[in-house]
Amino acid sequence: MANDPRDVAAPSSTLHRRPVRFGPLEALVAHGNLRYLKYGDVELVRRIHVTVRDDVWGTVAGHLTDERFEHSDDRFLLRYRIEFTRGPIRFSADCTIRGIFNPVTHSAEVVFRLQGRALAPFATRRVGLCLLHPVRECVGRLCEVVHPDGTTESTQFNRSAQSISRRRADLVCNRWGHEARLAV
Repeated sequence: MANDPRDVAAPSSTLHRRPVRFGPLEALVAHGNLRYLKYGDVELVRRIHVTVRDDVWGTVAGHLTDERFEHSDDRFLLRYRIEFTRGPIRFSADCTIRGIFNPVTHSAEVVFRLQGRALAPFATRRVGLCLLHPVRECVGRLCEVVHPDGTTESTQFNRSAQSISRRRADLVCNRWGHEARLAV
């Protein structure tokens, strides 16, 4: 599979592209990204990744190290460290992506955790996780945004399929449904 220039981590990193299946869900783990999370032929999430932007919105490429990957029929676990270095920018993050399917309740959960630290002071426009939704499946749908303090906010995906929230930086969960049988 060719390298995708939009991947945040440097293509020369040790992390390989891996298709993962857990229960009826499948995704691609590539260069520290979770991509194309699907339930059958319905795409649920386009991409979740760590991003660091400089003070003029330039994307700083990350370098992956310490990759550990585990996989079974109903779960997967990926742990890695990603380091972003360019000019004054020095940022490091320990990341975990975990997907679990519960066959009893026929439910699944994907959790992406990031514990990051600035190794030096630097100006930035954004540092953190970026969650991209598939346009076709999301545009116009209602969604619920959950914030760290437990408060929720009901909103709707706009034409670019991004949920609108005045406090998006404080997002811990984003829930939306696809037909009656599926909640993300």
